[in-house]
Amino acid sequence: MEIQELRDEASELKREKQSFLNDTFFWVKLAREAVEALPDTKFEFEVPKAGATGKMRTVARNDGQRIKNRIVSRDIYNSAFVSSVAAVEDYLSKIMMWILLCDNKRIKCTIAGVNFSKEVAIVDLIDKDKDTLIKNVIDQRIEGLFYASPQKQIEYFDKALGIKVDDDIWGKWVEIKARRDLWVHNAGIVNQVYIDKVREYKLCDFGNEAVIDEQYFSDCVAILKTMIGRIDRDIRNIYKV
Repeated sequence: MEIQELRDEASELKREKQSFLNDTFFWVKLAREAVEALPDTKFEFEVPKAGATGKMRTVARNDGQRIKNRIVSRDIYNSAFVSSVAAVEDYLSKIMMWILLCDNKRIKCTIAGVNFSKEVAIVDLIDKDKDTLIKNVIDQRIEGLFYASPQKQIEYFDKALGIKVDDDIWGKWVEIKARRDLWVHNAGIVNQVYIDKVREYKLCDFGNEAVIDEQYFSDCVAILKTMIGRIDRDIRNIYKV
């Protein structure tokens, strides 16, 4: 990958991801308005039928207000939140890939405590061309980094990629990711893993629910857009044509 291609691809990805975050924020608003328009009493809707792929059945809810409140105050935000974090993880992965493809010498940088594979199989040396081997090594680097601690990840961004993410923005990103993990793996209940990851950026106490409400989601979107924008700015400053 050449420098101009890196700049162009990075800028396009920034626009794509920030647009995705804006659109997600917008559809949350639309979804809330649609759910709030449902009757407060009984309503019916169709769902897939168990044991019969492609068939639907009608179910009824007699406690409309309770269902509406749960969807509006919790379920919509949780779904949008998880999707938003995944989009930014994809952004970071692609940016790392492109920088290492553009500037191969950065691949040699390792971080103590991060499990980076250093071996290339002899059969690969025989059967694969140089570009494929480099791509495989980069894939290993990225995989190892995503299993590393947040502190090791920001160290890699700085030392290997030359990107200096603001400590406060990174700390908030770590909290966002850790809260996402709670909802994916622990029903949203704060555990010790969350506390150990976020450190001084802890916003929830052990055993409590890590709530995703309107204000938190709004702040999250702002933080994610800011982080993407600053990384793109660094790329343009580092890689000048």
